[in-house]
Amino acid sequence: MASSLCAPARTPTVSPVLSPLSPPSAFAAPPVLPASYRPASTAARVGGARPPALPTRGVLRQQAAAASAAVASPRAHAAGAPPPGRRVPRQVLETAASAATPSTALRPFAYTFFVTCARGLGETLATEVSAPTIGGNVLGVYPSGVRFGSDSLAAGYAAVLWARTAIRVLVEVGPPLDVSRYRGRRSDLVYEWVRDGLMARDMGNGRGGGVIGDGWASLVPRGSTFAVDVRVGGVAGASDGGARLTRAIGLAVKDAVCDALVGSGAPKPERPDSYAVADVPLFVAASGAEVTLYRDLVGGSLHKRGYRAGGGVMHRAALNETVAAGICYAAGFSVEGEWAPPAGVISPLALRDGVVGTPPPAPPAWRAGAPLAVVDPMCGSGTLLIEAGLLARRVPPGLLRPAGALAHPFTRWPDYPSGAWSDLQSAAAAAVRPASACGVCLYGNDVHSGALSLALAGLSAARLDQMVVLNQGNAATYTPPGGVGVVLCNPPWGRRLTRGDTDTLVYPRVADGSGGGGGDDDIQEVDPWVSLGMFLRRQARGVTATLLSGDPNATYGLRMRAAVKRPVRIGNVSCRIVQYAVLPPRVRRNNGVGDRLDLRGRRVD
Repeated sequence: MASSLCAPARTPTVSPVLSPLSPPSAFAAPPVLPASYRPASTAARVGGARPPALPTRGVLRQQAAAASAAVASPRAHAAGAPPPGRRVPRQVLETAASAATPSTALRPFAYTFFVTCARGLGETLATEVSAPTIGGNVLGVYPSGVRFGSDSLAAGYAAVLWARTAIRVLVEVGPPLDVSRYRGRRSDLVYEWVRDGLMARDMGNGRGGGVIGDGWASLVPRGSTFAVDVRVGGVAGASDGGARLTRAIGLAVKDAVCDALVGSGAPKPERPDSYAVADVPLFVAASGAEVTLYRDLVGGSLHKRGYRAGGGVMHRAALNETVAAGICYAAGFSVEGEWAPPAGVISPLALRDGVVGTPPPAPPAWRAGAPLAVVDPMCGSGTLLIEAGLLARRVPPGLLRPAGALAHPFTRWPDYPSGAWSDLQSAAAAAVRPASACGVCLYGNDVHSGALSLALAGLSAARLDQMVVLNQGNAATYTPPGGVGVVLCNPPWGRRLTRGDTDTLVYPRVADGSGGGGGDDDIQEVDPWVSLGMFLRRQARGVTATLLSGDPNATYGLRMRAAVKRPVRIGNVSCRIVQYAVLPPRVRRNNGVGDRLDLRGRRVD
């Protein structure tokens, strides 16, 4: 029992804040980034240079230790300071960091936030957080989240409203608890820390939650409810995947908060029905080195936009909305809703021919001033089309919540300025672009009428039905009426390709390469990736296709080589955002006659 709750003594490292969706292998110390952080991919797209390499936390720790040794008095060792080569206490590191040069010291903020996302979208989320719509100062980028600071809780409200790839928005209650050298029951230490020590910490050290004075009574006032959610990862010796330690820490936090409130003369809060409806949701992230306590601004997942809530019916293979937004960003959309060809997508054949660093050309129709045609030849319930349309119209995802939905928990907190959320929503609604002026047209196709009905319902709920044209038929023979500018697609993969799932397996037969749709008599089992490859070679020459695949073998049906592969994790499934630069047909001249050839040198009539 003791071994499951204790971590062995080891050289400590400053562990990153846990993301709720991150596996234990994700908790490696990331670099600390300045407030002006911009991912390399974004800088390349706007013509900037790749940012210089930043020091890791291990390097910063060594610099802090060296600074503390430089300013220590000759009696430092006698006073208890560690000799060279031994562990440097946290207090010494904080003192050394404050005495270090401005390049290594972080500016303190009144509030420190952590925003989670699907693993693999951390850089994309950092771009959103640092945008003017949120205005956060990025402090660290992780595979599954971003830590940023601000002097106001309004930055957290803006993240709830504008962050399209975010899942949770958390704000720290106080500085993390260092548990790297503790050998007892970790839940006992957490109990004492939450009940007595947490609210007594100095909130002006850059890791505070902005709550000073009345302790827990100022966080959970009379008549309010609270709930606790715990995520444990990277703890050595934790058995059962950390389930036992998760329950122990959750109970310790609940008991500590209740005892602190009762000790201050307040009544014990009532138990809420669920974490999502609690007035003050508390989120605990525990790793092998630190335990951090947050307030959850939302109490649930931000992927629930609201445009699926009308009918209550969802496609059984519907794509997660936050991942769909990440796919749109990878395809060239910016936070401001503008589009440009993604600079990092270069055809492997172009690389072979020595064309390096040249972005793919823009679609001819788009260059001429026509609306950008965003095409999904296998749209399903239309999630990718909806997210692309919301980006183009600059509609924040937090603006689509149904009128009768429960208000976010932060609107019931004592430190919430009255009317702050409604003011943000009003300003965002005023900046929405009309559908006729956003410069984007949406074209979707699917072989199943039921999926198209769900897509139309979602597009109507998102108020995008005036800028979309849907078609039922086989992707191999689909011809978008407005041409093709960008291809976004989540073709069937995994269990959706098994023979037991005939509803998504059958596709109309393509006998002579003409026609489409077809009746039930023309149906046979065809790999949808083969149909998608035929569409790309027929309709998307010179266009970048951004696809999602959860099976590396499924993409073989395209018979194309990917230009970019970005890993992303959706739940427990490891997926990839795969991008293809579809080359235009090459022209070979023979006796003055030009023959159009495909990528394999075959003649195209």
